[in-house]
Parts: sequence; C-alpha cells; structure tokens
Amino acid sequence: MELILILITDTDTDTDTEATIALVSDAVESGGQCLAFVRSRREAASLAEQLAAVGFGSNTELAEDIRDIGTTPTGRQLADTVIAGVAFHHAGLRSDHRIRIESAFRNRDLRVICATPTLAAGVNVPARRVVVRDLKRYTGEKMARLPALEVHQMCGRAGRPHLDPYGEAVLIGDIVNNTDSSSTQVSVNDDRDIRTGSRWRQYIDAGPESIESQLTARDALRTHVLALIVAGFADSNDQILDVLDSTFFAHQSSTADLTAVVDDVVTELIDMGLLTADTSDTALAATSVGQTVSQQYIRPTTGAELVDGIQSIATLPVERTAVLTALEIVCGTPDMHDTYLGNSERADLYRFATSNMDSFVRDMGEIDDFESWLCTIKLARILTAWSNGVTIDEIVETYRVGPGDVESHVERARWLLGAADALTETLGVNIDIFAKGHMQLWRNK
Repeated sequence: MELILILITDTDTDTDTEATIALVSDAVESGGQCLAFVRSRREAASLAEQLAAVGFGSNTELAEDIRDIGTTPTGRQLADTVIAGVAFHHAGLRSDHRIRIESAFRNRDLRVICATPTLAAGVNVPARRVVVRDLKRYTGEKMARLPALEVHQMCGRAGRPHLDPYGEAVLIGDIVNNTDSSSTQVSVNDDRDIRTGSRWRQYIDAGPESIESQLTARDALRTHVLALIVAGFADSNDQILDVLDSTFFAHQSSTADLTAVVDDVVTELIDMGLLTADTSDTALAATSVGQTVSQQYIRPTTGAELVDGIQSIATLPVERTAVLTALEIVCGTPDMHDTYLGNSERADLYRFATSNMDSFVRDMGEIDDFESWLCTIKLARILTAWSNGVTIDEIVETYRVGPGDVESHVERARWLLGAADALTETLGVNIDIFAKGHMQLWRNK
C-alpha cells in the first residue's frame, strides 16, 4: 500500500471536498473502488450526495432493497445516492442498511462509500483508494486532530489482501512548515517542506500513539475488583493487588502503587452493598446483589442505581407502576447511552413528563440535573413507542433520532431491563414491570 499526503494551502471545506471528489472519481475511473472518510454523519451523507451527482453507474435494484428495509429520511437519502453507485455509512443507519451496504461494496455492486470512522475497524472491504478528507473532528468541546492510530486504521482499509492487488491511502489537509513558528502554510510543490511539515510528522513519520491501560479509571476498576471477588480470584485487598500486579497496567507502570485507589474502590463497593468485609480478618466477599451485578455484566454504579430504583418502586402503589416506570429507571443508568435533546422538544417533553408523573419514581421538584432527567424521559418515551409497535420510521420522524440509534437504545434497554429483573429476584421483591418491559421490547423486534 502507498501512502500519499495531499496538502492544500487553501483549507476551507469546499476545497477539501473538491479534491476528495476528484480523487474518488479518479480511483473509480481506473477500475477501483474508493472509501472516503469524513468527520461526521452529516458530512458523510453530504459528500455522498455530491458524489452521486457525478455518478458512478446505476444500481436501481440495490436502491429498492434499501427502500424496502426502511423509509426514514435517512433511508430515502441513502437509496437516492445508491442509485448512482455511492453510499454513506455511519452509526445512525439501521443495522440492516449497514450490512447491505458493506455486502454490496464487497461484491463490487457499489463503487464508493463515504463513511465516518465506524467503518474503519473490523470491516474487510475491497478499496483500492482510501481518502481521508477530515483530519480533525469535534470532540464535544473543540475541534481536535485525529490520532495517528485512527488515521492508520482508516488507511489500512486500502489494498486488502485477496480483494484488490493495489492500494493507496490519501490524506487531505494543510501543512505547517516545521521551521516557521508562525505556522504559515507552505507550497504543496516544495517536497522538502512537505516532509518537515507538522502533518507529515503527525501521520507519516510518527508511529501510532501508545496504547495505555485504563485499569485505574475508577469506573473500570470497580467492575474488575467486583469481578475478581465474585470469580474467587481474590478475597482481600492484598490479593486484589497481587492480581493487578500481573496486568498490562502493572507492566506499563511498574512503580505505580495502587494500594490507596484499591482501598477506595473496595470501600465504595461496600457502601453500594455489593461487597461485605469481615473486619476480624479483612476477608472480602460479594453480596448476593454484588454477584448478580457482576454476572449481568453491568457497572457497579448501574447496579446500585437499579437497586435504588427497585426499592423505590416497591414503595409505590401497584396502580402507579408501569413499564414506563421501569424505563425511567434503566434509561437513567450509566450503562444506557445518552440522547440529544433539541430546543424544540423541551416543551412537548415537559408536558409528557408532567402528564405521566404518577408513573415516575423521581419527583420533578427534587431533580438536581433536570436536563439529564429530560433526556432519560425522552429515551423512555422512545422505548415506550417501540414497545407499543410504533415503527422505527415513525419514531425517527417524531423524535429526531437516527434509525441506528433507535436500534442501539432498544438493544441496551433489553439488556438493562433483564439485569433489573434479575436483581428484583435477588432482592426478593415482587415486581414484574422489568420483565414486562423486556418482553415487550423483544416482541416488537
């Protein structure tokens, strides 16, 4: 595989896109297929539409298959580009759409895919050329450059063995001269300056970033410590430290002392009711709740919140509990993916929450983070609609979410409802709304 760095002194998005379109067109005209990576879902769809206007053949049969899978605005947009031999691919697409696009590209029924980095890992597709248009993306706080490891992963899609005899990866971006402290862009024609520029150093000369253990992240360590005790690998702080000394983290940080952080995590797990400690011999054991939390593969913090929710539900009159009550509990846990709340949705969502307050565990006047709670209620409302048989097309149109996001929320809710139901059995609480919610979500699969 050959790696090419295309450097553009005028780095506005239109110029980068024009270069991308030219590079994609050249790859297809030479008989190959092309992947173009951009920074967002919206950009992937937009670039696909612009490339479809160029046209790379006709595939009406595939377009009809796409329409048959679903008629959301995203699905219709995808079908319109597929007709011209171009598709876009991102996590907001329905899983059936993503599978169909990947299969069609692999079978050479599509010439171009415009994608976010979701396609970069684990997908073996026959791309002769990979074009990385965007070397920066928005992190939620600011625009930041892509890690070299991620860019290399994208480039690795080109020239896959047994799929294409030749592969090249093209990065598009500006160049900053290494010798110029004012960060002035230099001419693309000066090869010496290109090879000493910051983009070259970041993505060509430099290797991928080091992989660093995240074991000491508090949330991860809670999960691992609980699992060690449940599995019988440790029953004391010292034994926990002995096991951790054999991990990748210990290999990377041989001088690090985890004693204090392990002590803190064990104390937190005891406070959550997931561990018990015999003060006479410092022996640790998992409670029945702790065992269930670990066996259900949920975070300890999620388990603690589910237990609190179950206990709160147990105090409510039966007539006030419903599947919506169970969904409020699971949708507010750390293991549930969050959702976006648009300004235009707030008033309607507030009315929905107000009219259903009897079914909710939390009192609206006692909520500290009201915005986060409204997001929880939005998720619960989406899942309620799904469980009531509302089609994914209607949900997408009503709640302004991607069809792939709906599928992801449903899958996680099934998992968490199942975990909550297992905890009700462990606690000996006679509540069936988690099981009902789990059953309803599966019934509408």
